[in-house]
Amino acid sequence: MTYQPVEKVHPGCVRPLWPNYCVALPPRIPRFDAVARLVFGHNDSASPAERLFQRTAMALAYIGMGANLDDRAAALRRATAVLDTHDRLEVKAASPVYETAPIGVTEQPMFLNAVLAVETDLDARALLECLLAVERRFGRIREQRWGPRLLDLDILLYGNAVIRRRGLQIPHPRLHERAFVLVPLCELAPRGRHPVFDKTFSELAESIVPTQEVRKLEGVSLLSVCT
Repeated sequence: MTYQPVEKVHPGCVRPLWPNYCVALPPRIPRFDAVARLVFGHNDSASPAERLFQRTAMALAYIGMGANLDDRAAALRRATAVLDTHDRLEVKAASPVYETAPIGVTEQPMFLNAVLAVETDLDARALLECLLAVERRFGRIREQRWGPRLLDLDILLYGNAVIRRRGLQIPHPRLHERAFVLVPLCELAPRGRHPVFDKTFSELAESIVPTQEVRKLEGVSLLSVCT
């Protein structure tokens, strides 16, 4: 393993944390790639092994949260705390918690929903993998679409990015249709604009809120568990 000045390094190398030097990695490290892929997810332009050394610019993302089984408020609080302990993610703000009627499959308990604003240098795919890992930690098993769940975490927005890839769609494809997402999102970014429809979240919410049951819960805070 040798170190070379950055200007002489071939395109297959990655930058470490110290300046002006680069370490050349083999094109693929299968076993190392497998571990890195579990942690960081996929990236079309770099191997998972290379991504261990890469950092993206800080992005402001909005995460939708929901639960309708067991202690719903406790699940949202604990999930907020778990996300806030991630060394590459910081919870910057949390909306009030809302109780909302289920959509799609109506014969199930009422949901509690909220939205978090998080700052992260994870790319969108890695952030998604992080959220899925937290869901699994809470016992989430995906058996029925729109069915009951212990915890649901979704990327609603990742900066102003528009991403349409297999398994990753940003903005969330049903963001503009769901009052249980738009109403808490408006608490955090009322003047924010949908990057596809070019309407404010408040404008989108006004068109659908009368048709969907959404009720704010008083005295329920998610940020009180964060340090």
